[in-house]
Amino acid sequence: MFVSKRDRKRVRSIAAREWNRINKDNSNLTNQARLKIAKDETAAQIKMQYGRRNGFGSLITSIFITILIRIAMKMLENWLEKKLFTVDELGDE
Repeated sequence: MFVSKRDRKRVRSIAAREWNRINKDNSNLTNQARLKIAKDETAAQIKMQYGRRNGFGSLITSIFITILIRIAMKMLENWLEKKLFTVDELGDE
């Protein structure tokens, strides 16, 4: 794959940080609205972090950043699915 394990960990960290921030700051929004905001913010953070280092001009860099963003979007969607369909033993959640 084009993406190293180190880059996947960094993308996961960015996605997790944004997801937690969005959930904390926007608790009054629906899950889908929070997911959209988290996706937008995560994509912006990835573009800023990886675009600044490598320059955003080359085709390879653009493809690389696109792959990283797709990985982050999948992570965010998976976290939301787990949250929506997870019930604790007592049924409180």
